[in-house]
Amino acid sequence: MKKTILLIITTIFMHSGAFAAGTSVVESFNIWASSGLNNVRDVAVAPDNSIYVLSGESVKHYSKSGKLLKSWGTKGDKDGQFLKPNSLAVDSGSNVYVADSFNNRIQVFDSKGKFLRKWGTEGKENGQFNKPKGIAVNKNGTVFVADTYNNRIQVFDSKGNFLRKGGAQGSGTDKKFNYPEDIAVTGNTKVYVLDSSNNRIQMFSGKGNFIRQWGTMGNGNGKFEYPYGISIDVNGNIYVADTYNSRIQKFSSKGVFLKQWGGKGSKTGQFVYPEGVAVDSSGSIYIADTGNNRIQKLTFSQPKPVKIKKNRINSVIFYMLH
Repeated sequence: MKKTILLIITTIFMHSGAFAAGTSVVESFNIWASSGLNNVRDVAVAPDNSIYVLSGESVKHYSKSGKLLKSWGTKGDKDGQFLKPNSLAVDSGSNVYVADSFNNRIQVFDSKGKFLRKWGTEGKENGQFNKPKGIAVNKNGTVFVADTYNNRIQVFDSKGNFLRKGGAQGSGTDKKFNYPEDIAVTGNTKVYVLDSSNNRIQMFSGKGNFIRQWGTMGNGNGKFEYPYGISIDVNGNIYVADTYNSRIQKFSSKGVFLKQWGGKGSKTGQFVYPEGVAVDSSGSIYIADTGNNRIQKLTFSQPKPVKIKKNRINSVIFYMLH
């Protein structure tokens, strides 16, 4: 019988080497600024992503690349001088607001450091303060001040005119605070108070109505040990400088724990009692690493794609047909 041989050639392409990058994110810490810094208390991001740092009794302004642009302030009680300031904020017009804590006042400057105005004296009346340590400004220019030793929040317009207040010392949820150290706002809708000695965050509506709270004393996820700084990113996530735990914690806008960074130490990515935190429009995080006298920056990026090499393999298959 005659036999027929059928020859079939197939080509197979095999991938070799690394695969292309997926959706994982690379986190990178770096020491963003340290020269000339001492007792760094807070950090804030301007609309152009330039950075303001509160260092001792001075304000330092850096470009987004880290170049020092301007510095102003000395110790004292005159206009443009400070006494143990604790917090700063930048409004939509790039004006800088400083909680000049031990002078019991708020000072306002333009982006170049020119003094614009001030308000406040020591006391308990409307518009007076007892060591105010936190400040935030919403998109309309309304100013929120954590009047720390009066255990209350005071609200002003951008010129310093008193609008309203709320709070008293205590641990309940009816506007009760125990030395609130900082405050953050989202647009005109939400206000977050860092109720530090109660080791919790309280969330209110823009008009001061209580919404929720989270946090207790401890070092587990979502717990705090005397937190000093709070900030909000463009997506509404909350970042807390959990000071005596020497770490940064991240939460959703509803208080769900998402992530933490740090641990006590002087290496890159470690902190010693950080007191301030800020987030720029790209999501990079700036940390006032107070005990190490420096600003650290945490950036996020996608890993670089890896070119995939194809190897060609020919296979031959024989069939005997009868």
